[in-house]
Amino acid sequence: MPSNRTFFIESMGCAGNRADTAQISKFLHANNWKPDSIEKADLVILNTCAFTAYHEDKALQRINSIRSRMKKEATLVVAGCLNEISPGALNEIPCVSVGPRSIQLFDEIAAPISVPIHTISSAVAEKYTYTIRIATGCLGKCTYCAIPAANGVVKSVSVDVITKQIQEQYELGTTTFKLTSEDVAAYGYDRQTTIIELLSAISKLRLPVKIFLDNLNPNWALRYLDDLIPFFTSELLSDHIYIPFQSGSDRILRLMKRRYTANQVLELFVKLYEIRPSVKIATDIMVGFPSETERDYQKSVALYRKFPFHFVELFAYQDRKGTVASRMDGKLSEEIKKLRQEGLVAEVMNRFMQERDIKTKEDLIVHLDQIKNFPININCELI
Repeated sequence: MPSNRTFFIESMGCAGNRADTAQISKFLHANNWKPDSIEKADLVILNTCAFTAYHEDKALQRINSIRSRMKKEATLVVAGCLNEISPGALNEIPCVSVGPRSIQLFDEIAAPISVPIHTISSAVAEKYTYTIRIATGCLGKCTYCAIPAANGVVKSVSVDVITKQIQEQYELGTTTFKLTSEDVAAYGYDRQTTIIELLSAISKLRLPVKIFLDNLNPNWALRYLDDLIPFFTSELLSDHIYIPFQSGSDRILRLMKRRYTANQVLELFVKLYEIRPSVKIATDIMVGFPSETERDYQKSVALYRKFPFHFVELFAYQDRKGTVASRMDGKLSEEIKKLRQEGLVAEVMNRFMQERDIKTKEDLIVHLDQIKNFPININCELI
């Protein structure tokens, strides 16, 4: 096996994207590739995100920046969602494209190899947690989302593999685990099992660990609520949980095909808070969906005000190729979407200041710099 092959890899996306990046990196290490800089690497890999047009533009800008620094004989691999969501985006860029469902192509790209990529775990150690991608794909049909075009239907990792990873990492000192997927509650659909059975198996390990459920869609949380409660009361589940509600307007939720009502999701949040008063719920809110009226928007603001969310991911709607929403009438101007984003940012920051008795913007800036823990992202970017 050659020992002088070098690579550079970078992730631009979500927790699942970072997990995939970790799998690729570990695969290359296992096959005697050595990490190096963009300028010196033989193989340069960018794992992209294209969830919104903003993310797509950012990925293309980064690709161009990387290309300008690579040595001429190096190979550029553009991995992730970009080319799956926006076919043709890479037509003018000399590179190898590897989508989330074709990660096995790295066996050919990195040849000769002795360890195939499918044998490598995608779990990754992050700042406070050990992240395990428990599945890829989604069962939802959200009209604004292009991710299913990239990741397809649900494909789950086996319960045995996940529990083995948790056991091994606990023995190395890890006590907090993030289970991630496009929708963690859809886990097991392809294996005739459920997220509840996975949590039961983890509980049976009898380890003093905490599990953080990343991206638990409300319709599944409502379906499994009675079964989830024992894991909250037993404290297997951490205080942190991520449940995106997207809109407080039932009309907009129906257009989005989100499969729950605003009252249902509020009742879910309140129930979790009653069970665990220390719960810290993160959520997504989208403004500017096609035909969203001022009244619809104010319903989202009202829902936000009714519950003490720990963190908000705020998105302004953007068309994504091939989605149902991209073909809807009633598109809002960028000016209106920006105003509605700014309105919700103000709501979040005002609450944050009131809760901490912060009086001025100057004091807020000092406080945020000290805690390094912002209460809101806009399009996955810290404000």
